[in-house]
Amino acid sequence: MTKIDVVSGFLGAGKTTLIKKLLKEALDGSKTVLIENEFGEIGIDGGFLKEAGIEIKEMNSGCICCSLVGDFGTALKDVIDRFHPDRIVIEASGVGKLSDVVAAVKRVEDTEICGTVTVIDASKCKVYLKNFAEFYENQIKYAGTIILSRTGDIKQVSALAMQGDIKNINLLIGDISAQPLPGLPMEATASIFARAKSDAPKEDIAAGIIGMVLQTIGSASVLAAKGSGCRDMVLIGNLTLLPQCKDIFPALEKLYKVRFHIPKYAEFCTAIGAALAYKEE
Repeated sequence: MTKIDVVSGFLGAGKTTLIKKLLKEALDGSKTVLIENEFGEIGIDGGFLKEAGIEIKEMNSGCICCSLVGDFGTALKDVIDRFHPDRIVIEASGVGKLSDVVAAVKRVEDTEICGTVTVIDASKCKVYLKNFAEFYENQIKYAGTIILSRTGDIKQVSALAMQGDIKNINLLIGDISAQPLPGLPMEATASIFARAKSDAPKEDIAAGIIGMVLQTIGSASVLAAKGSGCRDMVLIGNLTLLPQCKDIFPALEKLYKVRFHIPKYAEFCTAIGAALAYKEE
């Protein structure tokens, strides 16, 4: 069974940078094949790939999302038969539907999708929602993991989200049950982006993105600490400055029976910690 990871995102979002880091730090030592389309960002340096032991299979037809019916399945099977990789990383086209890529992979026997990742340029979210809504929303909706790049401009997305209503995007427990469920408040999220429509206002989509990112951070923190019995989580970094934190994390506290703490100067905590560690040495 060949494990497959799909990385999507619009041009310039940072897919190639993420893949380089993934290959170097997470998949080093494994037999990995990278499938990239010809309309990729700037292309991954061939020298880097040879040093990492990575084989490249480029599609002659260009964008893999435009060749799903044709050669994609055949090419993917050919890669597996020729290289017998432990893992395949697919760099999906920017202007394409992630759901189509996933569906195409599932049709190839002896493959298992381990992760679907979408890289979002936080500074260009508003522009892409306006011009490529159908593809952009699809990549967000079908991603198992969302990674925000260029978060220095995240305030633009946050400001847009403040004008939206996340209830128009997410399905809540109250939408599927007339009565409260054990341990689940009626206002708790049942399914992220389940109510999103192709013509949803950009403000609502932005609210959904911010909500999804913060809920993922909170839930991942709780699950990571579950085995230790820790009930107090300390949040640091620039995202703690988002006004949505004041609503989302208290709701997660109620849901998981934990406490989230955002210390003073949370956005500088990593630098402060590094400075203190250096001083101690």
